[in-house]
Amino acid sequence: MSPVTPEMLTVFPDEFKTRMKAILNNLDEVYKMESFQRRNAARRRLHCENETLLMDFEDQGSALGLKPAETAEVLGTIAKVRKELELETMPISTGTLTTLFMFARMSAFLTVLMTGVAAGVRFRVEGLEGLGSRPYIGLFTHPSSLDPFLILASTSKQPKMIGKLEVFLIPVLGWGLRFGMGCIQMN
Repeated sequence: MSPVTPEMLTVFPDEFKTRMKAILNNLDEVYKMESFQRRNAARRRLHCENETLLMDFEDQGSALGLKPAETAEVLGTIAKVRKELELETMPISTGTLTTLFMFARMSAFLTVLMTGVAAGVRFRVEGLEGLGSRPYIGLFTHPSSLDPFLILASTSKQPKMIGKLEVFLIPVLGWGLRFGMGCIQMN
């Protein structure tokens, strides 16, 4: 299952070979975990170890007396392990809740559009191309009640928001946030 074979470790200096073998053994254990949250937590720990190994190798690389081709091979192996340690994302659901979310999103977009037309408000979204397909965390404050709708309407991703408990107690809105979008409530 591992992307790195034992033959790829032959060019590693002994200290680094031992550390990489430990990372690969732990990575094999990660593949056996059933919960994707546990796999991601283990991947985070292994990613830190892999990055530390990379930094140590870069610091000591010239003192180890490796040829440039061997150094490139070691760095390539570390990069393969890094790629394998990327976090998993939850699969996209196509069920009723996803349909509910799409309806809520379309409603938010129409609310923003109608409010903007009626009040003469215009908004512009910049920087979405930098987000790519990877998960991200966005933090924002919203001075008006319309801002969450703007965020919901302007992103192509399904955001998971954190909101105060009182919002989740509103009958239809609270159910949609909790069950439709998977938002998290805070007291």
